[in-house]
Amino acid sequence: MYKEPKHSIPLLKSSVLLVLSLGLIGLAPVVNGGTSTVVNAEKGAKAEKGNRKKQEVSTEAIPIAATEVPGTSGEIPTEPGGEVRALSPKLKKVSELFEKKDYEGVIKKLKNIRRDLRPSELDLFFFLKGVSLYQLESLPEAKTALLESLSYRATNSDALHLLGSIALKLSNLEDGERLLKEAIWFGAYTYESPQNSWVLLADIYRKTDQPEKLTQALELGSRGKGGEENGAGVEAKLQLAAARIETSDIPGAVKALEGLTSEDPQLQLRRDVLFAQTLILGPKTVLGRKQYGEHAGKLSTELQQEGVSTFEPELVSLAHELVVRLWLAAGDLNQAKQSFEIAKSHMSNSDSLGELTTQLALQG
Repeated sequence: MYKEPKHSIPLLKSSVLLVLSLGLIGLAPVVNGGTSTVVNAEKGAKAEKGNRKKQEVSTEAIPIAATEVPGTSGEIPTEPGGEVRALSPKLKKVSELFEKKDYEGVIKKLKNIRRDLRPSELDLFFFLKGVSLYQLESLPEAKTALLESLSYRATNSDALHLLGSIALKLSNLEDGERLLKEAIWFGAYTYESPQNSWVLLADIYRKTDQPEKLTQALELGSRGKGGEENGAGVEAKLQLAAARIETSDIPGAVKALEGLTSEDPQLQLRRDVLFAQTLILGPKTVLGRKQYGEHAGKLSTELQQEGVSTFEPELVSLAHELVVRLWLAAGDLNQAKQSFEIAKSHMSNSDSLGELTTQLALQG
């Protein structure tokens, strides 16, 4: 038995504000000859199925940013309204495997139950199949199943999001952008989260060198709840802060990081590395000198925690480098030298390594 999602936009409660915000970034449905390109479910499942299956997806693979946060809550989107939906016994067993993330088990069980399902359950049948194939990295098969799911329920934001993610992974950025816009527009997520769609959309704008749209997508994606219960919201805020730093908007980066915490140690380290960069790049003050030392100590502690060896090497390298720079900014040469001895074996940026070696030598 599952609680059904209500059709609302979790990020922006006002429909007027939604249209204005989406319009800024071109996310509102595009009208062509008086007809919206976003699927209108009332026009019929057959037309939707035919239109979607005509879309071509490139087979040229490109790497996805390591910061992508896949939605794996295990919840299942069904029809809107908030009611509890009773599943047929066989589909209920499949959904239990799905919640346990036994995706191979889901595919195996689904093979022989379609004929026993009610017509109203076919959208869920194909959705479970599509998500499971996606998690097993069988992308062409996942795409086919998700398109089939949309032919029964054209407004399934989760299916649209995953199809957008598949298009992005297969380097079809135009299709990916359109599908993610539709997912955001319909907005009734259960399996995914709206922040995930914003983060992937921002990745498309990063790959296509559209910095203004990139920032707008991350700003919209960072709205709503943060914290561990919403990892994608945390991700959007971290990427927004990084984008602000790249454009030298240090106050904007600090604002994006305000109040941001995560129970995930690697996400927390990313947050603190970004904050360290704002300290180094921001205006130098007497109060700042004390703050430099405090933050250097915090980063040092985080780098000693269990599991750091599994973190992204570039993140660990940058964190070690910033510890040394913070101690130098704080005027504590002894701490800077001690930290540098530790950092040398972790730093991968040879230019930074050489610069710090010279700087420490000149200071005695």
